[in-house]
Amino acid sequence: MVTLMFFVQGLLWWFFWAALGVPLFGLGIPHPLYLIGCVVVLLLYVLIMYPIAWSRLRESLAVGWSVALGIGLYALVLFVRFYETPPSIDLILFGGNIWEIRDSILALSQAADACFFLPLPIWGLVRLMRSCRQRLAEADAFFLNLPFQRLFLFFLVAVAVWGYGLSFLAPAEVEPRFWLLASNPVLYFGWQGLKLVGRPLFDPALDPANRPRIIKGLTTWAEERRRLSRHIPWKTSPPASRPNLIIIQMESLLAEVLGMRIAGEAVAPTLERLASEGVLLTEFHSQVIATSDSEFCFLTSLYPLSDEYPHLTRSRLAYPALPKLLGKCGYSTYYLNPGKWTFWNARQMVEAFGFQQARFRETIIDGEEESFRWVLDDRLLVELGKDLQRLPEPFLAMVLTMNTHYPYDPPGISHAFPPIASPPMETEARKYANAVRSFDDALRRFLEDLRRQGILDRSMLLLFGDHPAILEKNTKRFKAMFAGVPEGDPLARLANSKVVCILYGPAWLQPATIGKLCSQVDLAPTILDLLGLDLPLTMLGESVFIDRPGWVAHKMNVGMTPDHWLGGFSERECRFRRAFEVGTLRPVEAPAAMASATQRIGWSMAMIRQGWFPTWEETGAMTGSTASKE
Repeated sequence: MVTLMFFVQGLLWWFFWAALGVPLFGLGIPHPLYLIGCVVVLLLYVLIMYPIAWSRLRESLAVGWSVALGIGLYALVLFVRFYETPPSIDLILFGGNIWEIRDSILALSQAADACFFLPLPIWGLVRLMRSCRQRLAEADAFFLNLPFQRLFLFFLVAVAVWGYGLSFLAPAEVEPRFWLLASNPVLYFGWQGLKLVGRPLFDPALDPANRPRIIKGLTTWAEERRRLSRHIPWKTSPPASRPNLIIIQMESLLAEVLGMRIAGEAVAPTLERLASEGVLLTEFHSQVIATSDSEFCFLTSLYPLSDEYPHLTRSRLAYPALPKLLGKCGYSTYYLNPGKWTFWNARQMVEAFGFQQARFRETIIDGEEESFRWVLDDRLLVELGKDLQRLPEPFLAMVLTMNTHYPYDPPGISHAFPPIASPPMETEARKYANAVRSFDDALRRFLEDLRRQGILDRSMLLLFGDHPAILEKNTKRFKAMFAGVPEGDPLARLANSKVVCILYGPAWLQPATIGKLCSQVDLAPTILDLLGLDLPLTMLGESVFIDRPGWVAHKMNVGMTPDHWLGGFSERECRFRRAFEVGTLRPVEAPAAMASATQRIGWSMAMIRQGWFPTWEETGAMTGSTASKE
């Protein structure tokens, strides 16, 4: 049975390569690095089975290993299809989060994926055939009598070639970390696990001795930011009383929906009106790939971790976040999430951010309504409108909307535009347009209710897309743009990350368009700028009203400035090792002016991983100053 499962695992690797969308024959024959990685895992399997003498135990382990491998490869294929990036170990460990998006998983699955579950039926069929069992026992006897030393030496050589060849054999346009997954997910997670275990010993971000240097850098940055000139498009003057703040984080809302027409009809008329009457950030790019990271970067103004999701790994920290700061300034703070409180550790993070009140799906929908994993946006915004009437003013209220979550077809929404049966790319785009319109209609009714209640005139709204929708038509276009460029895949992801961001305060702000590059880390500083409040020392973004060019740093270790695409971010050196001119994509030296900006990513990483967030008081104590700031 060991021999049979060996060949079954070979089939699983074959299916895995095919499922990633790469043909197996002709010019698309598997890459040598991929083949070497398969050999490494197959040899590891043999070496584990080699010393086991009890045949029943050996058979059970062989089948169990093969089943686990098939399920693991299937899960990884789904993740790559969904996020276009490798999963991190914390996502795998928090399996409940995967279960909550099972409708998306079913939509992503293909008929051929059933091949990943072959080990069990093959094993069951062979167990019923006595002649096959006898021959397999003989094959096992031969297979497991091969010289152990030679197998082990071959294994070591294969591992060395695989590891050494990673940088030299991977396609130029693919990020090495992604190719490590594509070439061998088993060893990818082994490597990631070792990195996680070894981080306390080798990660410079975890060294407390760096804290005085970080505090000095944070203080210098804060003073520099305060001195910069800014222009806020007030209608008359800054508000005499502090406005209510309503934050709407919109799932997968691409900026391209503004101005999109189908048969002459606007897809998002309400958003278009808010964009024309408010402050539209035309170059707002999401720097993350998941809703939780978007929420984290917005509320804390800290940069995303490249290989972790703080909601899963850092949910017990006490962050100096926007709700906590505004709570100290007299705001009541409220959070509404259409999902379950357990999803992505949502309730723990709400407490970590300092929200005073929170509601989740369980308080809106009873357990019998299971057709959609989240509360539909129309019902969600009705609940929000009711709760806003009861909140003491001024308030900060934040809500996440979900109608536009993949696969863009929540049950119960109206379809403003006729569905398209084919081709697949247009089918998907039309489903997305209908999901956007369903959100837009719910938003229109919500704003009408706020206006009737008189709340809208006393409020400012911030609406921003959390991350891009991965539409196939866009994915192909941007990947073609960066074909042949080192780290082309993550750069294509960043180029495809332009999402909606609108500030709307009709009583205070006049219509304006700001073309400055910005991202989630810049939103909390922008809000505090509007309110005339100092930023906590740990907030690392800057207000979009500051008169200088912005930049974006993405979770996938790439970035952009007005003139350059940046790649190859090194955590140890806190710098981008590669740069390409915008437009020509010609390799150039990374701009020297980025050196101080990229240091902030290092400070962010150190603070999050150490769970240490210095205050102005700590700065004063270290410098001998008696100055104290909120």
